[in-house]
Amino acid sequence: MEQESKLINAENTPEKNLEYPATITQDHFWRGLKKGKWENLTVEETEKEIHLIVEKQFAAYKPMTPLTAEEALYLELMFIKQIRMVTEKNEKKEALVEDRFIYLEDLNLDIKEMPKELKGLGKETFIDLDKENDRRSLDFLLKYKDLILNNERKMKLLSDPKIWHESWIRYGNTTEGLTFQGIRSLSEYGFEEETFSQITNKIKESTGRDKLRMLDLGGASGRALHQAKEIDPTLEIFNLTIDEEPTMFPVDHFYLIPAERMPDELEEQIDFIVSRTTFRYLMYPDLVLKNLVKALSVGGYADFVFSSERSANKNLRDLEKRVREGLLWIKDLEKKGFLETDIPEEENYAEYMKKKDWPGDFSRFNRGTVGHFHITKKKSLQETLNA
Repeated sequence: MEQESKLINAENTPEKNLEYPATITQDHFWRGLKKGKWENLTVEETEKEIHLIVEKQFAAYKPMTPLTAEEALYLELMFIKQIRMVTEKNEKKEALVEDRFIYLEDLNLDIKEMPKELKGLGKETFIDLDKENDRRSLDFLLKYKDLILNNERKMKLLSDPKIWHESWIRYGNTTEGLTFQGIRSLSEYGFEEETFSQITNKIKESTGRDKLRMLDLGGASGRALHQAKEIDPTLEIFNLTIDEEPTMFPVDHFYLIPAERMPDELEEQIDFIVSRTTFRYLMYPDLVLKNLVKALSVGGYADFVFSSERSANKNLRDLEKRVREGLLWIKDLEKKGFLETDIPEEENYAEYMKKKDWPGDFSRFNRGTVGHFHITKKKSLQETLNA
């Protein structure tokens, strides 16, 4: 699904040209910000909204790897739980819609001119005047009350993904980031500009393509993908995640679905796949390992961190079985010449972990298996595999 990059015109506001980002799960927040007041949804309205999201996102694509009825049900329940979490009322979003915030950068002051209690804050901080507990800070800020953000200024600021993902909100004694989660940069993925360019040049050689398709599996805000495209503007970027912020970094294709339901339309279409913390949370890591391999084009390359210590699958026997079977499935493909990987043989896994100074018993692949692995696809799987 191509991400809608258009902005929605908030025509019923005094500011005729006031616009906000098109989102899948966050329209209620933007409507509240537009009006300057948070409006609680009824239970019926909430259920209707969630049902539409499930219908248009979760159920809109045929999964690349077939699911059992039980797997499909559990994934849907997990997806609905996540959607509730990101769409429901919360203190940050409820506060932000109100007309009571000052953005420190708007004061255009040197940090030395601010009260002691504000000096530790970055200029990219939204301060809630109604909940400011420090008297000196409040007296100081009220001198600039003409800079209290109106909805037009606030929407302009918060529509900028860089501001949303790098700013802070202070209300009372609490100062925290605006984002829900998932704001890692490309360098935090382990790719500096020179290294990244070297990797993509190598993939271009192995795939024979001048323009690569890159997928972040669990890309959250899309920040890493956005930075990747700044390095190589020819990249076609894909973000697959179950997390959506009110403002996201733009990508060419956006999928709001669990990784276990990766669309079959991506099969052998992706040249470069990255993933960092996603696997640790997955319900069915074996399905995602299969999807990752199947999505790679011939010559394509995957760089991912594997673990399962925070898995949504609380049936530990089932989780252990899935981890082992998924990794052994990959090793079998490698033996048959379809893949090239640095995933160790199961009997060598303990030695692999020993070299990394990781304490513990790693005598076999199990739910405690961790690793930073790489896969290159050497041959197509389409005509030889159905599973």
